[in-house]
Amino acid sequence: MSRYRLVVMASPVRGREQECERWYQEVHLPEMVALPGILSAQRYQRAANLREGSETYPYLTIYEVEADDIQSVVQRITETAEAGGFDMSGAIDREGTYAVFYQACGPEVTAAE
Repeated sequence: MSRYRLVVMASPVRGREQECERWYQEVHLPEMVALPGILSAQRYQRAANLREGSETYPYLTIYEVEADDIQSVVQRITETAEAGGFDMSGAIDREGTYAVFYQACGPEVTAAE
């Protein structure tokens, strides 16, 4: 099996930030990790920018995924969404959400001790 990372960058609807936070953490992440192949999920909030003017997405979610065929995971997520299998919230800007799967292309580099 191969390991992947699903990276999702998202923004809440203005004025509904707390509702979006609760929904994402308490509803959507458990729904996603219940799908076969999705092992874990963790959300991040923007803490600092390296360059001015790069304040596009305030939130990032990284899912750890394991699959023989990544397209089967993509298809499962798509079919679940299209069948209404996710309890989606109007508090997230769905049109502005960015989601992509990545696979490692080199070994992890760590700091020397």
